[in-house]
Amino acid sequence: MYIADLTEVLCKKKRLQSPATDWVLCLADLTLALPLDRTVASLEGRIDLTLVRRQWAVEHGLRIGDRRGGDPSGKSHLVFEYASSDRM
Repeated sequence: MYIADLTEVLCKKKRLQSPATDWVLCLADLTLALPLDRTVASLEGRIDLTLVRRQWAVEHGLRIGDRRGGDPSGKSHLVFEYASSDRM
């Protein structure tokens, strides 16, 4: 399951009125918005996440990618490799 799919499931479960595209999953400490094209497995067991409005994340400087559908190579890149490559 991809982070994009998990976001949609959580929005439905919480019965949020706005569409799932208006929400972003972040690490609980709000240091990283999770890329939509990564798998849940790429979280490496981290389960403390926060669901925030996309607009809030943008206003607070969290970079948000709109990619969906995963990696065409079939590899499940780690979320934290993505974060470290962003800082280069």
